[in-house]
Amino acid sequence: MTIAEFPKEKIFRATVEGREILAQAEPPQEMVWEICPYTRSTTHNDDRCHHCPQWETDPHYGKVQRGCYGMAAEACRIVFAMQARI
Repeated sequence: MTIAEFPKEKIFRATVEGREILAQAEPPQEMVWEICPYTRSTTHNDDRCHHCPQWETDPHYGKVQRGCYGMAAEACRIVFAMQARI
């Protein structure tokens, strides 16, 4: 199995929209936890938020961000960017 490395630096597209989203501040945990149930997989029959911390320690990779938290935080940043545009 091959593990693809994600880019470590922010890559801005030529459009203004990408910069708007990436420039947003980190959303508060409470807001992320409200969005989290919408990003969780429904195959586990558990769609409630578990109030996971943003970071956890993986035995192989060290400090990593939880996937559900990362997706919910990104959705919040998009909302912030759209509100700032309006």
